[in-house]
Amino acid sequence: MRPGSPIQSGDQKEAAGWEDEGLPLPISTDDGRDLLRASLERRDSLLHSETWLSSDEVAIRISASIAGNDPKQDIRRLRREGRLFAVRFEGRYLHPDFQFNAQGQLMAEVKDLLDVLPTTDANWNLAFWVFQPTRALGGKRPADVFRQDPQRVVVVAQKDFLGDNERW
Repeated sequence: MRPGSPIQSGDQKEAAGWEDEGLPLPISTDDGRDLLRASLERRDSLLHSETWLSSDEVAIRISASIAGNDPKQDIRRLRREGRLFAVRFEGRYLHPDFQFNAQGQLMAEVKDLLDVLPTTDANWNLAFWVFQPTRALGGKRPADVFRQDPQRVVVVAQKDFLGDNERW
């Protein structure tokens, strides 16, 4: 397979040396690996620079506020219902800390945000958006504004993902 050609199957990905960890494959360029490499580098940078909670850590935080008897089942339900944001990495879920308030409780407004954002199995596209500075928030990142003003972040997400793209 030549560089830049579309990759169709998992076997072809493996043969070509792709390790996408759930990231969307890049659009074909002179060497499509450049876009994938940039995505993987961005992912790795976020993994090292941001605070991520394991499912066990989330279970500890939410156990007092959720009525269920099985915290891991509660976490799966919250993710499925779009009330808890997570990315997949190396076969496990990681939850960015921005969605928990100063007391460590999951913020109800996470659902409003996730209702707007397009989701994927791995959700790295959402993490890239949440941790990217935007002019609409005065150069701040949505993750940095969310705790103080979640509705403002939801409005920015609506404009970015549901808007009419007039500004393009």
